[in-house]
Amino acid sequence: MRLQTREPEHHIPLTLGQDRTVHRFHDSKHCLDHLRALLQQAQQQVSILSYNLDKNLLDDPEVLSHLSDLARRSKNTQIDVVVGEDKTAVKTSNQFLTLARKLSSSIRLTVLRGGINFPDQVYCLVDGKGVLLRHDHQAWEGFCHYADPGLAAKLQEEFHYLKSQSQPSLELRQLGL
Repeated sequence: MRLQTREPEHHIPLTLGQDRTVHRFHDSKHCLDHLRALLQQAQQQVSILSYNLDKNLLDDPEVLSHLSDLARRSKNTQIDVVVGEDKTAVKTSNQFLTLARKLSSSIRLTVLRGGINFPDQVYCLVDGKGVLLRHDHQAWEGFCHYADPGLAAKLQEEFHYLKSQSQPSLELRQLGL
């Protein structure tokens, strides 16, 4: 005999704000798949903490398209990026950097000031609900959670602190001649 005390939850896989499963990943392919899915559903706000504008993730054509669509959607959308090191992004001719320069009013890039330690983990936060987190910026181990407002709020608080400790970067700024 089995007693069911409530209706089973309707599970919608990979849906922002609804999928409560923790999706673990161990490689760049699965990390990128989750980043694409999160960004495709973004409506208002994306916060990215990246050590050096990771070319393997942010230069993906689908990721660039989703970020571009979000940035152009309305004047109220916001994409904030805090980096730990800006020279590598400039040297590697990062496509995300090109997009950010074109849409500088919607995509704000800053670099942590010297003396501020960059955290081990890097992440992307979407609309106060979705979290994609890598435990170390040099490795692919991590997870994606499409509906964890508590964790998203905690990381957003850390992100705001890091953003307050960052500054516009001369390296990332487009110089007109």
